[in-house]
Amino acid sequence: MKKTAMAFSLLLLLHAPLQAGECKVALVFEGQTTEQLSILAELLTSTLRQEQGLTLVEEETLEGPVTLERAASLGKRAGVEVVMIGSLKAESYRLDARLIEVQSGVVRAAPSVSGAKGEVFDLVDALGKKLSENLHAGGGKPHRVVIFDYANLASAEYGPFVRGLPDMLATNLGQARGLSLVERTEIEEGWAHFFREPGQVLSPDEAAEMGAWLGADWVVAGSFTEVIEVRVKLVEVRTGRLLAEQRAEGGWEEIADQVAQLGGVMAQRLSAFGDSLHKVAVLYFENHAASEYEGFVRGISDMLMTCLGQADDLMVIERVQIERAMQNFALELSGPIATEKAVEIGQWLGADAVVLGGFTRFGEAFRIDARLISARTGELLVAQNVRGGEEEMMALVDQLGSRLVASLAEKETEVKGGTGELQVHFMITKTEMGERYIYRHLCKLYVDGKYLGTSPVLEGTEQWATSFAKKLRAGKHEVLVVHGFVKKGDWDGEMPGQPKVFQVVIEPGQTATVQYSFEVGWFNDRYLYEHPWRGLPR
Repeated sequence: MKKTAMAFSLLLLLHAPLQAGECKVALVFEGQTTEQLSILAELLTSTLRQEQGLTLVEEETLEGPVTLERAASLGKRAGVEVVMIGSLKAESYRLDARLIEVQSGVVRAAPSVSGAKGEVFDLVDALGKKLSENLHAGGGKPHRVVIFDYANLASAEYGPFVRGLPDMLATNLGQARGLSLVERTEIEEGWAHFFREPGQVLSPDEAAEMGAWLGADWVVAGSFTEVIEVRVKLVEVRTGRLLAEQRAEGGWEEIADQVAQLGGVMAQRLSAFGDSLHKVAVLYFENHAASEYEGFVRGISDMLMTCLGQADDLMVIERVQIERAMQNFALELSGPIATEKAVEIGQWLGADAVVLGGFTRFGEAFRIDARLISARTGELLVAQNVRGGEEEMMALVDQLGSRLVASLAEKETEVKGGTGELQVHFMITKTEMGERYIYRHLCKLYVDGKYLGTSPVLEGTEQWATSFAKKLRAGKHEVLVVHGFVKKGDWDGEMPGQPKVFQVVIEPGQTATVQYSFEVGWFNDRYLYEHPWRGLPR
């Protein structure tokens, strides 16, 4: 496969009927078409193909970036419910180091720095500074240090740069008082003596053994990695809204497993979206009034489609598909439709439910009835009616749609065992004596892959804050909180580190709690999940 700089988008469709836990999805990749990135794209799609009920079919290759708007437009043309956008980029680099004590063979520090291509030399200086600080942390006695050849975990084109890393680090460490460095010629003799190739990855014991032979107190061993970022977004086609977003990052040796795991997570979220999505077919209403109202009655179904289509968990089948179904069953568009025949039409359309109804007049009063029927069982799920005068007829249709949506939500909650509350508690802490800057946090909440809102700005330290409090249906849920930077009170990009995904069980009428903190450390930050000494916020 030839490498090229051309941007690409690979469109794949899941041509499967909408069943419980399934939905039709278009998968789009955007990025640079290097050989490695193409391999990773194939790995992600192969992971999705393994999920039961998902069948991926390649359609076409597109160029250019895929915005949420373009994804929704593309999805509508493809006839799918969700578009998954996957971006694969290799635009940053990471330098790792292990500071190994020769006498014990223990790794005393493992500093790491990362940044963009134009910052690489600054990264070397930053890593050298961290190593120098760690070497002096244990006291002021003199140290003899050996800096081994770095392992090149990126592509071969970076070989000359990686071979120069020990000399650049030696420049940084050589300026530190009390440190003496083992000469390059001696280190080459060490590689030869132990029959190893320069740049070979060494275990701590192997590095300590070579360091002892060279008469060193400390060993610096490390690697240079080209960092790959994999980002996946799920976009609902009907509304163009972002349903979920997930990111993985690592070197070439790490990213394959992460992509496979990411594909599995996205497949689960697609399944959860399929479980929550109700695909509805609104059939034409029957006119039980005078023929002069025929035009209005024909328009009731279209107005209801608009109203129902605004609900998050409802997808309304397009009118042209319904008319094709009516023709297939040789039915009149304005005639009566029996419940059994409506169920058959719904199944033919791949719908979860169908809406039937009628319009009636008595004197100056008008009434509109609607029934929502399961297309799988024929069960009556919801029945509603509205009534009013002639001047109210347009408003009555909107009122009817709102009642259907509310009744369906109540019915689903009742079936699934009631509701409870999820509370997310968060706190920013700081390592004792630490001097690093503390960033404010802005968080986005996703439950079962659905975006449920953004928190207020979180900036206080050493105190618990309730970042989210949401009503959820009873049962098991997957809770993801994505942390971002803050700029003028708004979201300013995702933070590099993120908390784990929480598995939560909501009991009816009860509150389930997710509690974690973000600790700003000396050199690295981390999320903490156990706080037995701090208790819960009041």
